[in-house]
Amino acid sequence: MDQIFRMDYAAADIALKRIPDNAAAKPYFSGIVCMNRFQDLGDTSALQRAEFFWTQLNAEKSGAFPNENGARLDTYHGLALMQLSYISSLRGERFHSAKLAFSAHSQFDGSNMAEARAGAALFEYYRGRLLSSIPLVEPNLNVPMQRLQVAADSSRYLRDLLRSSLFWMRVDHGEADSALRIPDEFLKRYPRNRLARQMRGSGLFRAGKLSEARLIYEELLQEYALLNLSTSKNLPLGYYKAAGNLARIYSGLGLKHEASAKLALWQKALDSGLSPWLPATLKRDLERLKKP
Repeated sequence: MDQIFRMDYAAADIALKRIPDNAAAKPYFSGIVCMNRFQDLGDTSALQRAEFFWTQLNAEKSGAFPNENGARLDTYHGLALMQLSYISSLRGERFHSAKLAFSAHSQFDGSNMAEARAGAALFEYYRGRLLSSIPLVEPNLNVPMQRLQVAADSSRYLRDLLRSSLFWMRVDHGEADSALRIPDEFLKRYPRNRLARQMRGSGLFRAGKLSEARLIYEELLQEYALLNLSTSKNLPLGYYKAAGNLARIYSGLGLKHEASAKLALWQKALDSGLSPWLPATLKRDLERLKKP
C-alpha cells in the first residue's frame, strides 16, 4: 500500500510476490494495485486485470486458501465483490452493480474484522442514499458514516482507502471543510499523490475556494500532460479530468475565455469516446455550463 500511495506500481507488484499464493490477500491486493493504476494513469488493461483478480478470488473454493479462517475469507470475498460492484457502476450496469453489492453485504455477516464492518457501513450508506430518493423516506445516513469512520481508523492496511470513501460522503453532505481534512492528512505523508490531490481540488471547489482549487488542477494538468507523453498506451483520463475541473473553476471565477478553452478540451475527450470513464458529477456540471 505504501508503494501504491507513492505511485510506484512496479514496486507494489514486487511487494505482492511476498504474499503467499494460498492467501486471499494476494488476489485482493493485486486488484487494488491494478485499480490504482487505472484511476491514476487511465490504464484500462489494469482495470481488466483488477476485475480478473477479484472475480477469480470469488470463484475459488475455500480449499484454495487453507490458512484462512472463515470470517477472514468471507471478508475478502465481500471486499472483492464491492470492488466489482464499483466497476459495474462505471460501465453503467446499475442492476448488476446492485446485485454484486447485495452479495458483498451478505459476506460481511458474522465478521468483526474492521474491513467487514467498513464494507457493511458502505453498503448501508449507499442503500440509504438510494432509498432517500423515495418520497417520505428519510434514512439517517450519519449512522453508517460514523460506523465507517470507526472501522476505517481500525483497519491496518485499508485505512486510507476507506477514508477516501468517507471523503466523498462528506462532500456529498456539504461538509467540505471536514472532508478536506482527509486528503490534507494523507498528503502530509504522500505529498505528490495525484489521486489525493484531485480529491483535495474537488473538496476546495465544493467549499467555494476556487482560487486554491485552480492551482491544484493547473499543476495536475501539466503533470498528466507529461505522463501522457511517456505512457501513450493509456487513456489520458487524469489530463481531461483536470481540464474539466478547470473549466468549471474558470467559469466560477468569471474567466470566460479560459473556461471556454478548457470546455473545448473537455468536449474533445467526450468526442473521443472517453465519456464512460469520466466522473458523472463533472459531466453533469459541464453539460450545464454549455447551455447559454
